[in-house]
Amino acid sequence: MPDPFATTRLVLRANAKRLTGEEKAFARRRYISANPGAAEYIDFGDFSIWRAEIQSARFVKGFAQAFDLGASDLLTEFDHWRAWRRIEPGAVAHMNEDHSDATRRYATHYCGACDGPWRIIGLDPEGVDMALDDERIRLTYDQPLAKAEDLRPRLVALAKES
Repeated sequence: MPDPFATTRLVLRANAKRLTGEEKAFARRRYISANPGAAEYIDFGDFSIWRAEIQSARFVKGFAQAFDLGASDLLTEFDHWRAWRRIEPGAVAHMNEDHSDATRRYATHYCGACDGPWRIIGLDPEGVDMALDDERIRLTYDQPLAKAEDLRPRLVALAKES
């Protein structure tokens, strides 16, 4: 077994915040999308949804190769999160219901994944999260989106390029 102190790792320093209201509903839907079996237990009293509000991190690449990172090194700068939370659920559903062929191409062409009925489980300003059974992959855009309205044109362009 390799020495865990000799391997690459990222240590996050964060404040944990229990989600409520709109934030909880958004995170709940995304969690179930990525983990469909969770629908059976997500509403149990001993299950809750939290967000880690990252303060800083320490990246250790190996012996004498450690770097401190600030929150800005790890977080996406995006001023349109409220609009994003409104469009993302519908965009995921639309892509999975009407454009499964495009999702399959995203997975195989851009991510080098095996062919199959891939589905989108999440969209964010930096990329597309996809799943096939228990496998998860991510397509990261060349450039992050500047606003929520940029999502559709980006997905269309990616489908045409593949």
